[in-house]
Formats: sequence, C-alpha cells, structure tokens
Amino acid sequence: MVIPYELMYRLRFAPWERRPVIGTWLRVTGGPGALPAGRALDVGCGTGRDACHLAGRGWQVTGVDLAGAAIVRARRLAAEQGVQVQWVVGDVGGLGLEPGYTLVYDFGCIQELPGPARAGAAAG
Repeated sequence: MVIPYELMYRLRFAPWERRPVIGTWLRVTGGPGALPAGRALDVGCGTGRDACHLAGRGWQVTGVDLAGAAIVRARRLAAEQGVQVQWVVGDVGGLGLEPGYTLVYDFGCIQELPGPARAGAAAG
C-alpha cells in the first residue's frame, strides 16, 4: 500500500513530524564528537525541519521529498529561519544527485518504498 503523502501534507496530517528535532541531532551537531559541517542529504525531508536545523548549523543541505505540498512548507520554513536549503521534489529512487554527501539522513522514507524503488534509492 502506498501512503498518499501529498494528501496528508495538504491536510496537515503528518504525525511523523511531531518528534523533537534538536534531540535528534544533538550528538551529530554538538559536543566533542560533533561532525564538522559538510554536505547533507535529507531523504524524504517532509516539511524540512531537519534540513533547516542542519542548515542553521552550517551544513549545505539538499532536501528531497515526493510530496510537493511538503516542499512548499519546507521552503516557507527555510525562509522563516533564514537558511538556505536546496529543495527537490522527486522520487528518491531516481534523482541522479551529485555524489559526495558527508551525511545522508532518512527518517521513515526508504522503508516505505517497494523493493525495486528501495534498491534504486540506496544505489542513488
């Protein structure tokens, strides 16, 4: 079953977006073990909360989501926070993005894909 993410974002029903963002990134972006800022890819970025958080900490971020309604909200959030993120509306399985990411982040996207699409996303 394919979840109708476009509709869910239009209805503003995205329960996966309720988790606290700062806690998710605390060990990655802060403290003695923090990664130096680099290029990050947020796969299935939704409304851009994680992408904007990383961009605000100096990361060069690309956020990808199939749901155009989510990317519209992500662009607004980035503007509100004064951060730059490259937003891409598309299928994570066939984007052909330029390689060289320091960090690839996925919170609930790839496991929802059917087998061939999951393999394409992993290869990409």
